[in-house]
Amino acid sequence: MYQNGQTTAYKGRQDGQLFSRYYGQKVRTSPQFAKALPGELIRLSDQVIRFTKQHRKITKENYKGFYGLYNQFIAHHMATYWAADYLRDKFGKQHNIAINKLDRAWVYNEKVIPRVEQLLDRTLRWVANTGKVPAKLGRVLTWDELTAYINNGELPSTKTLRARNQLAVLSYANSRYALAAGQKARQIMRQLQTIKKTAKITGTASVPGRAKGIVQVISKIADLKKFKPGRILVTPMTRPTFNPALKKAKAIITDEGGLLCHAAILAREFNIPCIIGTKNATRVLKDGDLVEVDADKGIVKIL
Repeated sequence: MYQNGQTTAYKGRQDGQLFSRYYGQKVRTSPQFAKALPGELIRLSDQVIRFTKQHRKITKENYKGFYGLYNQFIAHHMATYWAADYLRDKFGKQHNIAINKLDRAWVYNEKVIPRVEQLLDRTLRWVANTGKVPAKLGRVLTWDELTAYINNGELPSTKTLRARNQLAVLSYANSRYALAAGQKARQIMRQLQTIKKTAKITGTASVPGRAKGIVQVISKIADLKKFKPGRILVTPMTRPTFNPALKKAKAIITDEGGLLCHAAILAREFNIPCIIGTKNATRVLKDGDLVEVDADKGIVKIL
C-alpha cells in the first residue's frame, strides 16, 4: 500500500509460515543448500552493487539485465530471511552454525537495497524530467510502466499517477498482480486496517529488556531528523538509513519484520529492547503516548 510517500507491506501469516518452513527445512536437511544459499546471496549482492556503480540509471540497453539480476537477488534475499527465522525460532542453538552463516550473509546484503533505491531514484528523476511529470509521481509507476517508458516513451496520464500518489494498493494473488487506486484502494485499505483498539500490543521479542518512555512514530524517511534521543521509536519497518535514529532510541517497535530483519540485527548490536512484527503498532500508537515495552515477553502496554 502506498499513501502520500509512505509504503506499508502486508503479507498473509500462512504464506510466511509456509516459506519459512520450506527454506528452513531445506537448510536443515541439505548441507549443500545450507552452504550454497548464503554464498549465493553474497555473490548476487556483489553483482547488484557492481551494476549500480557501472550504470547511472536504468536504460533500454540494460533494463533486462538488471531486472533478471535483481529478481535473483530478491529470491535469495527472502529465502535467507525465511530460513534463518525458522531455524532460530524452532531449533535455536541446535543449528547455530547455519544460522550464523545466514545472519552474516543477510548483514552483508543490507547494503544492496539502498544502492538500488539510489539507482531507481536517478532513473525516476530522468523519467520525470523527460516525461514532464512531477518527480514524486515517478515513484508510483509499476515496473511494466517504467520499461514501457524506457522503450516507447509511454506514460500513464498525470491524473492517474496523482490518484495513485494519494493512495494505491498493489496486491498479488493467484499468480497475478492487481493495482487499485481511488475508491477501490480506499475500500481495500479499510479492510486491511480494521484494528481492534487495545491498550496492549504484541509482537516478537527480538532483544530482551524493558523500557518505559514516550512514543515517537517515524513513518517517513524525512521524519528521521526529527527523532528525539531517548524516545520509543515506532515504525512500520527499518532500513540502514534509520541507523542514526535507532542508536538513540530507548526501545524499538516495528509493524513488520522477523528475527533477521534490520531492526532486530541493529537492536542486538546496541542492546536496545526491541519488539518486531506487531502488525499494528504504528496505527494504534501515536506521538506522545507513554508506553511500557516488555521485550522479554513481546508486549507493549499503553500507560
